[in-house]
Amino acid sequence: MSEVTVIVWILSALVILIAAVLKGLTGFGFALFAVPLLSMLLPIQVLIPAMILFNFLASLYLLFQIKVKLQARYFIPMFLASLAGIPIGVYALQNLDEMLLRLVVGLVIVVFSLLLFFRRNHEPRHKNKPIVFAGFLSGMLGSSVSLSGPPIAMAMNNKGYKKNKFRANFAIFGVLSSLFTAVTYLLKGIIQVASLKFTVYFFPLLLIGSQLGNRWARRIKNEKFRRIVLGVNFATGLAILIMALIKFNP
Repeated sequence: MSEVTVIVWILSALVILIAAVLKGLTGFGFALFAVPLLSMLLPIQVLIPAMILFNFLASLYLLFQIKVKLQARYFIPMFLASLAGIPIGVYALQNLDEMLLRLVVGLVIVVFSLLLFFRRNHEPRHKNKPIVFAGFLSGMLGSSVSLSGPPIAMAMNNKGYKKNKFRANFAIFGVLSSLFTAVTYLLKGIIQVASLKFTVYFFPLLLIGSQLGNRWARRIKNEKFRRIVLGVNFATGLAILIMALIKFNP
């Protein structure tokens, strides 16, 4: 291997490991962390299908690790609503300026993360009702600007989901959505051999990172977990906002 290849290999391994720890800890955030960094090292045509496969495998692993009884009435409506949002997201991507979309999305994520973070004595409303609108937003944003996680994370946080219920619902949502996307990619011939090789090579690191994150999550109390999730959301929104402001040309 050349020197550049070795550097790319090492950096990719480090990013995958950290992203997997984040996924194992919070239940989401793998692609949010990995894609911006790995896109500077790898072709996007190789990277995006690999991220879908990584998310499917990591979500499946977490689903078997988290000891929570899942109820279909929570995650099925959320998943179906996300599918309904995909066509609108595709339309927005094709007809609106992507940087403007990211600017608005980043600002909304930052504002709502801060509001939820500093909210005191909040009594969750409609706690036992399924998450539909955030699922719809997830599908819309995922298909337009590759940001499917934050709307659902904020909705579950706002409903006061305990950490294991939060992570388990995110895991099953990740399994369903990534499987649906992977099948679509496969039928359209988007998944390349290079994407499969990348996934296979770094699969052990994915397992190690997911296991570490899962172990740490067990030691974290619910309130601290809630703040970590909001912190991840805030950091994501801030990064999106900064990048959009740098690249935005009105």
